[in-house]
Amino acid sequence: MTAYVLLCDFTFGSYIRLALAEAGRRPEPPALRACADRTEFDAQVMGFLADHGHPRLVGAALSTRGWETHGVLHLPDEGMHLTRDNIRGLLGIQRLHIVNNFVARALAVPRLRPEELTQV
Repeated sequence: MTAYVLLCDFTFGSYIRLALAEAGRRPEPPALRACADRTEFDAQVMGFLADHGHPRLVGAALSTRGWETHGVLHLPDEGMHLTRDNIRGLLGIQRLHIVNNFVARALAVPRLRPEELTQV
């Protein structure tokens, strides 16, 4: 059975982008979903996973313009807080990475195809 990583990006105001990726492969195109609060976050993530046949997750990675302190992810623009433990429990995983959205984009640059690059 294939194992996946759930990717979640909180860069778009009251929306999240969600995608699945197999280890060593590029993720599928992301889905944009409304996410105004914690209840909607849980519902959107679980709905996304249901839409994809409840794949087996080995971990998750979140990129955000918020910050993390003592296991709490603060998303001031969205007016919500998420904890590592809540996310792990929701997804049934142990492995969870939370990074700043600029760091996430920088880490992606070496993996971009030439046609995905724009010279500045």
